[in-house]
Formats: sequence, structure tokens, C-alpha cells
Amino acid sequence: MRNLEATSCVVLHADSLLSEAHCFCLDCDSGAVWVATGSALCCVTAEGQVTTAVPLVEGGHMSKGDTAIGVEFISDLESVCLALRGGDLLLCNVHTHQVECIGSVSAGVCCMAWSPDQELVALVSGQGKLLMMTRDFDPVSETALHPEEFGEAEPVTVGWGKKATQFHGSLGKPTAETLKAEPRGPALPWDDGRPRVSWRGDGEFFACTTVDPTSGRSLHCKHTHS
Repeated sequence: MRNLEATSCVVLHADSLLSEAHCFCLDCDSGAVWVATGSALCCVTAEGQVTTAVPLVEGGHMSKGDTAIGVEFISDLESVCLALRGGDLLLCNVHTHQVECIGSVSAGVCCMAWSPDQELVALVSGQGKLLMMTRDFDPVSETALHPEEFGEAEPVTVGWGKKATQFHGSLGKPTAETLKAEPRGPALPWDDGRPRVSWRGDGEFFACTTVDPTSGRSLHCKHTHS
């Protein structure tokens, strides 16, 4: 991170609106920050002033006790997309402040991450499923977060199914026959167990991190854009 340089700093004093902030996103066009709280969606200007508070609970768009787990500013739509833990996906226009529910995941949502070009969105459901959708929220794929097999990580049979005919890399067949898999340790103590998705800058790959509920191990899976 040595190539990063702070260009400005604004100190905000949390008032009654921002005291329950859960997540935020940046409007790169105006420099404003949109903050999702326990009851509203607030706009904080570059000068640190709260200029907009769109009621979500009072407006009937979010049930009391529900929380926003992800927000994303969609530049060409001039709207903010919110994902609620209860499963609803909301779209709020930054000018008219009109909020509409554009979809819902019945099992709830634990994580939302948009691709850098904002053409795809990855959602992690409460049932441990990784959902890929287009920007119009049309389903693309659905995979399990904790598969029993990991594709390329499994041995590849190149012959008649015997252990001796499997490809074992540079260690060679004799060594591979005597090696024993080392058990993976549990997740680190500071890991809160929440699934997270992170895209690479060019959008070609994204990684998903989660904790296996059975073994308690931390799993890191890489996925391609396609």
C-alpha cells in the first residue's frame, strides 16, 4: 500500500442518524458517501454534512431488526443498491429517493460484492450458496460454498484409475504414494466467520473466503469471471 496517499480527511461526529451505521459506499462522481444505518440510507457530502436521509424502516422498505450487509453505488443508474440480511435487494435513486425492491433471496443474504465493471454481482445466501447474477439480477450460476471436492485441487486420473497412474506433479509417483495430507488447522481466533467476496481489479477473478461449519477451517476459493 505504499503507493497510496491520503488526499483529504473529514471527521464526522456520529449523530442520531449515523450512530447505527452498518456499511457504506462512495459516489466517485460527487465524492459523497452513502451510509446504510439500521433504519435509513444517509448521504454524507465531501464536506461532512448529512444532506439526505431516506427512511427505510418508516418507508416500509425494511423490517425493524433487519440490517443492510452491503451497499453499492451504481453510477450509470444514479442509484444505490442495498442488500439486506433478510434477503431483499433494494435500489434507491439518489435524486428522487424512490426505493424499490428489485429482488429477494429467500434464504437471506450474508454478503454482496459487485464486479469492478458492475456487470456482475456475487451474493452469498444464508444457506451457504454463492449466487452470481447480472446487473439486472438475472441468475447466472449457483454453487455451494463448502463443496466436498475442489476441482483442480483434486488428483487427476490420467490412466486406468490406479494410484500409480495419477499425476502428482514434480514430487514424482514414488513420493506421492508415501505422502500423507497434512490436516488443516481451524480458522484464526479473530475470524468472525462471515463470508466475504473480493474481486480482482480487472474483474477476471474473485475470491470467496468462508469458514467451514463442520470442520471450522477457513476456506479460500477462487472463481473466474466466466
